[in-house]
Amino acid sequence: MGKFGAVFVATIQYAVGLYIFKKPDLTGCGPLLSSMVVLLAVFLVLWSLPLYPSRLRKLVWMGNCLAQTLIAVFLIEYIMGCFWFPLEAAALALLPKMATTLEDGLLFFEIGCNFPCDLLKKEGTGMFVSYLLSFLILVAALHATRVINLTLLSRNTHWLNGAARFSNGTDQHWKNETQQQKAQNNSQLKIQPVARSARKEIDRLFQAVKAKCPILHETKPPALRTPVSLGWLVANLLFFFSPTVSCAREIHLKFKNSNWILTVVPQRFRSGAMRSDWKR
Repeated sequence: MGKFGAVFVATIQYAVGLYIFKKPDLTGCGPLLSSMVVLLAVFLVLWSLPLYPSRLRKLVWMGNCLAQTLIAVFLIEYIMGCFWFPLEAAALALLPKMATTLEDGLLFFEIGCNFPCDLLKKEGTGMFVSYLLSFLILVAALHATRVINLTLLSRNTHWLNGAARFSNGTDQHWKNETQQQKAQNNSQLKIQPVARSARKEIDRLFQAVKAKCPILHETKPPALRTPVSLGWLVANLLFFFSPTVSCAREIHLKFKNSNWILTVVPQRFRSGAMRSDWKR
């Protein structure tokens, strides 16, 4: 982004009529206010652009400000002198030419063109066109520099039974936010049933272990506060009670603010009965 002071000084210098690189040709130009509006648009655009090339080595503070000021003066003078004034002069010259061409064409068919042709030839019409062009350039500069967002004003018009019905267009940003909110709600809806049924699943698995091991302590697992991976628990239980197991195993379950360990010892590994203890 260019420095505000450098671009502001260059804009004021051009507005008061001090030129360094190119003096504009004011012959045939429109009103002064339209030129000031375009100058404001150029100021906004230059303020949002990096005037000093980023690949060059930075100068001292005063040198950097002077370089940006000269670059801003050069760009403003050439944009106003080589873009706006020729465009405005062409637009103002186009209206009388259009009136003359229309008048000659209608005269060939012996049709008069009084009011439309006179309206196009008036000076007020040219001033209106000049103001309109400058206003459109300013709005485009405001939208390009993110000062305003024209997409929020987009509307789709539908006509039904002679009445106008307007439906507001939705901005892409709000569409993305709505999709993210829906995805988050769906993920929460998927997690909540698991959290509610996790305790029941662990109780069912514990009863299955008791049914396979008749002599088992009546130790109950701790209260579940957070959902655990049920697939991981089932896989470990099947592995522990497979015929190839020949040593004691421990199932580590992580609960909120505490860790619990389920120790399972096969019957043929010890002379005593198979046991399963919950310990902290």
